[in-house]
Amino acid sequence: MATLYDSIKIGCIEIPNRMVLAPTVMDNGTEDGYVTDRAIRSFTDSAQGGWGLIQVSASFIHPEGNIFRTMIGIHNAKSIAGHERLSRAIHRQGTKCSCQIIHGGALCNTAITGLPVVGASVKGGIFGSVRELSTDEAEERIQYYIDAAARVKEAGYDAVNVHSCQGTLIQQFMSPFTNLRKDKFGQDPGLFPEMIAKGIKERCGKDFPLIWRLAAHEFMDFLGEPGYNEEWGKKMAKRLEPWVDCFDITGGRIGFTGMYAFPPVYGKRAARVHLATDIKSVVSVPVMGVAKIMEPKLAEHLIATGQCDICHFCRPAIADPWFARKAIEGRPEDIRKCISCNWCLQTLFDQKLVLCAVNARYNREAEYELKPAAKVKKVMVIGGGVAGLEAAVNLAERGHKVDLYEKSDAWGGLVESVASRHPRVHTADLRNILDFYTAQLGKMQGIKAHLKTEVTPEFVQKANPDAVVVAVGSQEALPDIPGIGLKNVITNEDYLRAQGKVEMGENVVVIGGNYGAETAVSLARQGKKVTMVEESGTAARPAYSQDLYSRLFQLDRFIQEEKITVLLNTRAVEITAAGVAVEAADGKKTLPADAVIIAYNRKPCKGLYEALKGKVKELYEIGDCVKPRDIASAVDDATYVGVKI
Repeated sequence: MATLYDSIKIGCIEIPNRMVLAPTVMDNGTEDGYVTDRAIRSFTDSAQGGWGLIQVSASFIHPEGNIFRTMIGIHNAKSIAGHERLSRAIHRQGTKCSCQIIHGGALCNTAITGLPVVGASVKGGIFGSVRELSTDEAEERIQYYIDAAARVKEAGYDAVNVHSCQGTLIQQFMSPFTNLRKDKFGQDPGLFPEMIAKGIKERCGKDFPLIWRLAAHEFMDFLGEPGYNEEWGKKMAKRLEPWVDCFDITGGRIGFTGMYAFPPVYGKRAARVHLATDIKSVVSVPVMGVAKIMEPKLAEHLIATGQCDICHFCRPAIADPWFARKAIEGRPEDIRKCISCNWCLQTLFDQKLVLCAVNARYNREAEYELKPAAKVKKVMVIGGGVAGLEAAVNLAERGHKVDLYEKSDAWGGLVESVASRHPRVHTADLRNILDFYTAQLGKMQGIKAHLKTEVTPEFVQKANPDAVVVAVGSQEALPDIPGIGLKNVITNEDYLRAQGKVEMGENVVVIGGNYGAETAVSLARQGKKVTMVEESGTAARPAYSQDLYSRLFQLDRFIQEEKITVLLNTRAVEITAAGVAVEAADGKKTLPADAVIIAYNRKPCKGLYEALKGKVKELYEIGDCVKPRDIASAVDDATYVGVKI
C-alpha cells in the first residue's frame, strides 16, 4: 500500500514524496511578464517546504494569452533568463520543479493584453467580445504551446505542465459550451489538446515529462448550460495518455462554475478528488487529486485508499508553504491550515498581488520577514481573537515577552463563537486557523496566556508594559427600532453563540441581509419561512467575506434554492407581537414573525484604545476594533505590528 511519504516517478523523474505544490498564479511578475526577485524569493521559501515537486505559476505562452496584470510569462526568448534563475533557485534547495504553461483565450481582457480577445468561438468571454480563431490561427496557437514547452525545458525545469482547465483556451476547444466550430476542431473537440500534447513530446523528447492539468468535469449543469462531464473527461485522458506522464485533475471553469474550481468554505473536504479517482480508473500514469486537502491526515488517507496517486496542494500551500515539511516531520499541529475563504482568489481577480488571509507573509516574505527583535520588549496583547493571537505568535517568535489577555473563556473571538457556527451552512473550516494558534500557545516560549481576564486602563498602567496591542474586536450595532427588546427578538451573534439551539417558530424575519444572509439560509434549511430585510440595495455581501467569485455566488444560489424572501431598500420601523413593520418606496406593511434576528451591522470597540492614548510607551490598534472587516485584515494588521515592534 502506497503512502503519502513514498517516492513516485513522473516519467523519467522521481519525486521523494507525493505532496506537490500547485502552479498557482501569484501575480508577482513584471507588467510585461518577466520573473522578479519577489517571485524568486517566494518560490525559494516554498522550495524549503518539503514538497516532492514544485510547479511554478501558470505562465502565459504569448502576450495575447495573458490573463492578469502582473502574471509571469514564458512567452519569448527573453523570458527564459528569469525562469532559469527561478528554476536554479528552487533546485538549490534540493527540490524538483516544473512550470505550467497557459493561454487564457476568452478569459483574457484587452485592457490587460492590449490585444483582441480570441477563443474557440465567440462564447466564453467574461470581459467583453471574443473573436473566433480561424483554423489556421488555431494551429498557430498550438505551436505557441509547443514553443513555450521548449522554453520551459531550456530554462532548466524538470517537467512542463499544460493548463487545460478553469475555462482557458484548451478547455474552450474541448467544451460543448464554447466549441461551436464547424471545422476539424469542431468536429473533433479533442483534436486541439491532442495536437498540443503530441507536439510537445515530439519537440521536447520522451525524457522530458509532460504533466497535463485537466478539468475532468465542467459542472455546467449548475447553470443549465451544455458542458462535458467525467465520462468525457475519462475519454480525453485516455486519448492523451500516449504523450502524458501524469494527470493533474480538477473541475469547473472560471466565470461560470468557479465554486467547483475553487470550492469555498461551504464545500466538503477533498472536493474534486473523486474526479482524480475517475481518471485513475482509465489510465496507468500517476494522477494528482486536488481541492480542500486541508491536513496531512486527509492526504494520507487519500493515498492509502488509492483515490489518487499524488496530492496536489494549492490554497493549503498558500496558507503554509511548509505544509509538506511539517507533515514529514510529524508536526501537523504547526501547519497554518487554509480556511477556504478564497482571499487569494479575490486578490488575483482584483488584479493585485496574490495574498493569503491567514498567512500575511505569503508573496511578501521580504516585507514581513520575522527577524529577531533588536531589543526584547514586554508586550501586552489585549484580545484573544484572530488579530490578537496572530500578533502574540509573531511577537513571541521574534523574542519579545508577550502577555496575551482574553476576557472570555475561549480563544478565537468571533471566528470561534460566531462566524463558524451556522447550524446548516458549513462554515466550520474558518476555525482551521485557530487550531494553529492554540497549538502555538501551548508550545511557544515567550507567551503567557490569560483567559477570563478583562483588561482595564488601570490594569495596563499597573503592568507597565513596553508596548500594548489592542485587539478587542467589534460588537453588534443595534438599530433604534421600537420593540427590539421583545422576547422573540435575538441578535445574530447570540443566536450563533447558542449554536442555533433557540426556539424560532415557523416564520423568521432577519433584519440585515448581509451579516444575516448565512443565518437566513441555515434557518431556511431547518424548514423555516425566512424573510431578509435589508436597507441597502445589496444582500448576501457581508463585510467579512470577500470571495465574490465562489462563496458569495454560491450564497446567492443558496438563497434562491431555499426560497428566502429578500426585501432590499427596505427599512424595519417597528417590531410588534404580530411581526415586523417595514417601510419601502411602495409603502408600509407588516411581515409575520414568530422570531426576529437582528443582524444589522457591527461597530468597533474603541473605548480601551482611546483610554490608553498618551498613557503607555507604545500603543497599537489592530483588527476589528479599527474597523469591522475580515480575517485577512485582522491577520495583516497583526503581522505588521508583529514585525514593527
